[in-house]
Amino acid sequence: MESTGTLPIILGISIIFLAILYRFSALLITIFKNSKCTIKETARIIKIEEKTVSYKKVKQSMKTIVYIPIYQYVVNGNFYTFSGAPEETNLKKIGDEDYVFYDPTNPSRIIRQRDNTFKIILGFMIWILLGLSCILYGVIINL
Repeated sequence: MESTGTLPIILGISIIFLAILYRFSALLITIFKNSKCTIKETARIIKIEEKTVSYKKVKQSMKTIVYIPIYQYVVNGNFYTFSGAPEETNLKKIGDEDYVFYDPTNPSRIIRQRDNTFKIILGFMIWILLGLSCILYGVIINL
């Protein structure tokens, strides 16, 4: 007797394994990167740049404006700047503050306090649910 549900079950287990491997490796990279950036400093927006971005949407060229906040922070009297994430809506204003953690041996190396943890966890959960769906489908076929 041949089982038709075996392939979806194997696929589901593989997807879950890859999701766990991805999440674990992302965690290790984050821990390694964050381990050097230990000192917290306040960064202030000093400028907001506007940039026109072109993209294609259903065979049609589109343009939109994105806003990029430029942050500055001071370490031992030296000024350091970095660009924030581009956003389509300009909700930030000059003078707004955020926190960064910098490496004391190289103050230009930073991590932002807000990271992409939410996106990583959301992606992880979606892949886990996809894997579980494949396994459930395989089990139902075998019934």
